[in-house]
Amino acid sequence: MRGLIHRDFRDVFRGVRYGLSLKKAFFIYALLVVPALVVYMLSMMAPYGRWLFLLLLFPYVLMKLAISKMVFEQLKGDDFYPVGKALRFALRNLKHYIAFLVVDGVLLAFFYLLFVLLAFLGKVHLIVGILLLPVGLFVFAFALYLLVGLVMSEGVGIPAIATQEYDAFDTLYESLSMFNSQIYRFVFYRFINLAQSVLVGAVVGLVLHSGFLMWSRITGWEVLDNPLYVLVMAFALSFAVSVWFATDLIAYLVMLYRRDGVDLSRGLPESLENAPDYFQRGL
Repeated sequence: MRGLIHRDFRDVFRGVRYGLSLKKAFFIYALLVVPALVVYMLSMMAPYGRWLFLLLLFPYVLMKLAISKMVFEQLKGDDFYPVGKALRFALRNLKHYIAFLVVDGVLLAFFYLLFVLLAFLGKVHLIVGILLLPVGLFVFAFALYLLVGLVMSEGVGIPAIATQEYDAFDTLYESLSMFNSQIYRFVFYRFINLAQSVLVGAVVGLVLHSGFLMWSRITGWEVLDNPLYVLVMAFALSFAVSVWFATDLIAYLVMLYRRDGVDLSRGLPESLENAPDYFQRGL
């Protein structure tokens, strides 16, 4: 069925349906999971290799934007939205999320330095410290508020960019707005997402492991010492990530409907936006 069905937590479970896609899994495997394995091997050799994992932020956001766009168009009725088109969309809009990270980071740094400055001024005299304490606590609380917006942007900001092409400031506002009005739904939907993503990854991993084990018994290959085993089992992670991305997008649409009463999934697919009016009315 086109669009959200129940417009509540029951729609979140449909993330498994949209995430269990061989096309999406191959897409994630090639552009995210394999680079992650390469970074992991490099991190084992480099002295400060753990910092190399920060490089995965960009392919992660890129893949989430692309998969979210694909799921969004599928919800609107375009079941065969092209991978290449989704990737071009993600490349075009990646700058918005990067700009959001810069804006949020600059604001965080500013309010942290302001808090430190107020704390130093408070050392001048006891009276000054007492007077500046409420201001310092407000500044510290606002910095934590911005940090929450940064954390929530992974589950709110990226789907907002994928569905409405928000810029940096819109993304920041949307993340903080969802925290203000939908935080309980956000946490609840996250638990659902985590559970079903892990379950899908475990089931696919068990199937792949059983198949590889049977193949190794016939051919005499060693299972655990074979690099091919790692590459095969990593495919299970691709399915889990695909379900995670798809569920996040649906959860965001449900929260948006609950907050604003707007169901974006009922809009026209991108491929039909320029269709004649009589054809659109027929849909």
